[in-house]
Amino acid sequence: MKIIILFICLCLASSIGGCKNKDESNYNQLSIANPYDSVESSNDFSDNLGITLDAPFGATDVSYFILNKKIAQVDFVLNDIHFTFRASKTVKDMLHGVYEPVKKYEQFFIENNIEVNINTTDDGTQTVTWSNNNINYSLTIDGLLDTDTILSFVQASIQ
Repeated sequence: MKIIILFICLCLASSIGGCKNKDESNYNQLSIANPYDSVESSNDFSDNLGITLDAPFGATDVSYFILNKKIAQVDFVLNDIHFTFRASKTVKDMLHGVYEPVKKYEQFFIENNIEVNINTTDDGTQTVTWSNNNINYSLTIDGLLDTDTILSFVQASIQ
């Protein structure tokens, strides 16, 4: 009986020690899973990713990031609405990072036959996606903008 109890104690001690190592390993994986590297300006996108991307004139609270060494991101506020603008040469699917169910989907074509897709979620977030010159773009809008304003933004971004 003492042997069985000793064996159970050893198994329990071994499993507790294993959990600690597993938790540390998970922490280390999570800390590098989706790195956001803050950068000084849009010039860093050109230097590191070969992408030109910036906030529009009049934007405030502008922040620049490089995600996973593949995605340029500009966060900004314009007319009291928060925007997240992203571009990547390698990431296309789910570039915007919005995983909420889509309530409304619209598709438009602008100059040079560029396809622009606008998705609106139940909570009113709009995600806009398009591609131009082998670069994929997304614009996430924390609020509702009219279609003409959105298409004007996209048109200005490709020129």
